[in-house]
Amino acid sequence: MRIFSPKALHYIRLGTLSQFVILSLLAACHYAPAVKEADVVGFTGATNERTALVGERVLRQDGNAADAAVAMLLHQAVVLPSRAGLGSGGVCQVLDPESGQVKTLTFVSKKASSSVGIPALPKGASALHARYGQLRWNEVVRPAYEAAQKRIEVSALLKQDMEQYPNSVFDKSILKQDTLVTTLQEMMQKGAGTFYKGELGKAIISEHADHLNEQHYQGYSVAWTDSIAVKSAEGKGYFPNTPAAGRAAPDLWKWARDNTDVEQIDDVGEMPMFADQEIKSASVVAVDSSGMVVACSVSLGSVFGSHVFSKEGGFYLSSPLTSLQDYLFSAIWTQPESSRMVYVATALDNRAVARGVRVAREVLQKGNSMQDAIESASDTQERDVALVCLPDGLAAPSTCQTQAMRMIVK
Repeated sequence: MRIFSPKALHYIRLGTLSQFVILSLLAACHYAPAVKEADVVGFTGATNERTALVGERVLRQDGNAADAAVAMLLHQAVVLPSRAGLGSGGVCQVLDPESGQVKTLTFVSKKASSSVGIPALPKGASALHARYGQLRWNEVVRPAYEAAQKRIEVSALLKQDMEQYPNSVFDKSILKQDTLVTTLQEMMQKGAGTFYKGELGKAIISEHADHLNEQHYQGYSVAWTDSIAVKSAEGKGYFPNTPAAGRAAPDLWKWARDNTDVEQIDDVGEMPMFADQEIKSASVVAVDSSGMVVACSVSLGSVFGSHVFSKEGGFYLSSPLTSLQDYLFSAIWTQPESSRMVYVATALDNRAVARGVRVAREVLQKGNSMQDAIESASDTQERDVALVCLPDGLAAPSTCQTQAMRMIVK
């Protein structure tokens, strides 16, 4: 049994992929040419490397991409509470190989008060699992529960976030989250519903009565919609069906075909809709051997969200993300002659749209390769992303670049 894991070689300042994906800490993945596609179990990727390993474990236990993504979302809530905690909201895209459809799951932290959003991650993870998962719910929650029980060393990214907000409740070297252990145990045993309508949910509502309305909290719901598709010579791209930026993406991509004015394209990023907010995110990506793809971005808004900590639940409440959902992106690109996934990535960034249009220009107008287009769109800003590139099939990823990506082989 072999595992091919990435070596963190360098930082690349950039990027976008298949339409727009911006990335911070990249690692190059090199795989043995003898690997056969039939031997590949799948790929997992996440902002946190430990989280990517959790996704691998789930795929090896006969879980599919949805199971792996749910397990990673919940695990990353433990190891990266500054961006991806249980209070976060997000957007996922799912490519279902059986139907060939790509769906958008939106689970944003809807406004509960002027400064706090309703925790959305448990409901979003549950909805993803209920629709596409094949393992039992307790099996996909368990890795997060077990991680919370341990004393985990604070990651470099979490340390960076703690420097930005030094007043968090967490120790700056070791994560100790006893209350979160209890929360995850409740969710593992009773389902995500207990987080909203059970004793746990009632305790959280009571603790934050100034912010959380019982009716709105218990009635929180997610939304499933068809992703937005756009065709070009490169293939077909799918983008989240979010109110503004997601729906603007296909038009911007097409617009770049007929406009060569660089200044006009760059000005797109100055639009208030895209440039107003300074927000932080975390991502997960899972691909299984059947061809199912799941790509998610989540955020608390700013670092540690609203800075309001739930002592009953063991997590930070988010800033309201109702408007910020427009910044939550994923991109899935398929080849024109088949439904094979070529590129998949996630990102959250207030310059993502502008950078995506630059890539469109390079590919559609100048005929450059996607890789060259990505390099040309680089800037001095570091971005977070999870990314897989499989232009030649599962067994031959000629360029696989990501923060924490694992190719899993039998």
